[in-house]
Amino acid sequence: ERPPIRGPNADPANSLSEADMHLIFESIARNPRMRPYTKLNTAKAIWKLVDGEHLTKFDIQRLRTVFGKEVTAGMFDTRGWKRKTFDELMDILGIPRLLLATMDFSAPLRQALLPLGGHPIRWAKTWGPAWKGAISGKYYDQQRAARQAKANHRIFTEPSSPNLPESQRGLGLFETDPEAGLAQSEEAFLSEFLKKLPDRAGNLAAWATRTPGAKKPVKSILSGIGTVAGYPIRFSERGWSGFLDELRFGLMNDAWESWKRPGSLDSNGKASFTLDKKTGDLVPTGQTLKDGRDLARYINISTGRGDLGMLEGAAAPLANIFFSPRLMAARLEAPYELIRWDRSNRVKNHIYRDMGGTMAGGATVLGLAAIAGASVELNPTSSDAGRIQIGNTRVDIWGGFQPLVRTVARVAMGQRKSTGTGRITYLYKDGIGLVAQEIINFFRAKLAPVVGFGTDIAVGGDFTGDEIDFGPGNRKDLLIARFAPLLAQDLIESYKSDGVTGMALAAPSFFGTSVISYQGVEEISRRDYKYPEDHPNKDRPGRKGLANLTDSDHSVFQDLPGFLQDNVIAMNKFEGSQQDSK
Repeated sequence: ERPPIRGPNADPANSLSEADMHLIFESIARNPRMRPYTKLNTAKAIWKLVDGEHLTKFDIQRLRTVFGKEVTAGMFDTRGWKRKTFDELMDILGIPRLLLATMDFSAPLRQALLPLGGHPIRWAKTWGPAWKGAISGKYYDQQRAARQAKANHRIFTEPSSPNLPESQRGLGLFETDPEAGLAQSEEAFLSEFLKKLPDRAGNLAAWATRTPGAKKPVKSILSGIGTVAGYPIRFSERGWSGFLDELRFGLMNDAWESWKRPGSLDSNGKASFTLDKKTGDLVPTGQTLKDGRDLARYINISTGRGDLGMLEGAAAPLANIFFSPRLMAARLEAPYELIRWDRSNRVKNHIYRDMGGTMAGGATVLGLAAIAGASVELNPTSSDAGRIQIGNTRVDIWGGFQPLVRTVARVAMGQRKSTGTGRITYLYKDGIGLVAQEIINFFRAKLAPVVGFGTDIAVGGDFTGDEIDFGPGNRKDLLIARFAPLLAQDLIESYKSDGVTGMALAAPSFFGTSVISYQGVEEISRRDYKYPEDHPNKDRPGRKGLANLTDSDHSVFQDLPGFLQDNVIAMNKFEGSQQDSK
């Protein structure tokens, strides 16, 4: 434990006078290179140091601006080489996910889908500030500082841990901190490796040339390149965090202020706020504080910030095993919030409004799409359940809920519907093997890029059943699938499948919808096929495939994965075998 540097328990050799404290805070306030929220967080770190509280590695980074890099590192960075190596590895593993999430503004229709259904006005009001903040880092900083200056900000965002004294407990509403790393960042933007690259390259150049002065020009050149090339990453990161921070605060503030209105009662039938005669302030009752913490927890969940529970301490490695562990946890926890008995009516009303509005809104969109001529699958056991299909392009509007609902439906009903043939496979027919495979595939689809690719290699194929082909013609596709932004992949695949119409359908994925393009067996079977070049009947004309398949061949098609890359070869083999039998 580090002793405090003020108060009766302070070490006299390291104590600071009031004049020293004044100079430190004055230097922070006058530092032109610090952003407003950086100054605030640095001041908090100073107070932690002064009072002997635990310092995180990000507090230590802020203290470097006051005490200098060498002094701070010598005093506080006690990580061993194993821990440092582990942290660096986690940083590097996060790069592919960072690149995949770049070039979009997908939080509104993905993480924030539930607030759209229940509180569309607040959701809509968030767009303007968030969009401006995504474009301009300066505006983003101003919005953040303005939000932190509001009266309710501190009580909303302070931790709600029951281990804290009641006077220090807040409501636990999550807010990102660009300087606080994994614990306070949106999970798609956890890697800091690329941000540190210019400085590290400068150090390497200085070491390699044995010229200390080489660091500055190398760092300047790489920083300039990074400023331009890294803009799409910064745009997306500011867009995600700016939208979700502003939306969370707005939703919480709307509810909190409504509880202050005259006549607003808590769950015990008492006034939600009471007047403190000494200060003249409205003070929340104990029940109101509980409701506030319950609502803050739900708002975090409804905006994609799930609670990892006992795994909270393992958030860093977990985020490199799964693509979005907090979003996955949030989608699993949201239905549970509907049935919790320990929530007051006013908190339940907020939850019911979100859930009911989202389901009603989604059903309306699907209905309008069907009226307009699109295909809409209603069978919950189909891979296309709840999706809008036009041509070979499927649009998923459900913000990550569809795979969960589909998997639960398949396990509960014991069957799955083929997207190509429409046939039903009964999962419990030969034991629980197929059911177990459904559950495993659900989690495999959620794996982070590096871990997912390693798993595919280990088992010999991806979760859809396709084999991994390392042939020269397929290597580029493998790299694109693991490192190219998802938006770009959606646009390219949709254009290949349905041309300009497909690209138009894929465009909303910029804001958070999911787009999948592939040809099912039924579509492919409508084509005329020729026999393979090495087949004895290669000179005979091709025939319509699916209409002429035998029942046994149909059963084979029924078990084929949804993403079929070798349909022509498969169809030719079926046709050739039938012709030979004749």
